[in-house]
Amino acid sequence: MPKAKTRSASTNVYAVLGSDEAEVKRVAAELATQLTPPETGDFGLEVIDGVAESAEQATARITSTIEALQTLPFFGSTKVVWLKNANFLGDTPISRAASVQAALEQLSDLVENGPGSDVIFLISATEVDKRR
Repeated sequence: MPKAKTRSASTNVYAVLGSDEAEVKRVAAELATQLTPPETGDFGLEVIDGVAESAEQATARITSTIEALQTLPFFGSTKVVWLKNANFLGDTPISRAASVQAALEQLSDLVENGPGSDVIFLISATEVDKRR
């Protein structure tokens, strides 16, 4: 069963990972609903489709995520950026592409420095290469 975990106590980063795709989707959707401030409506949740068919698409998804994390939320509130169903985190030819690795490194740097107290990052995936 997947569990939502924060990266550290000082960051707003949540990861829902596991081998049961349906359960990962369910838990991540519930968490996104819980984390999104009700007063922000549709502006409080930005969902980026993490399904990529090529290295170019994966790089574009990661770049979109970085841009979303760097964009301030509307109305001075909190926003949730959800990289949903990311399929380029496992040990696959797409994930091994240099462009994907470079983009993931940029995302990792941003997450390590914290996306800001007013931005929450949620990522969901079923296949993750734990060596990275």
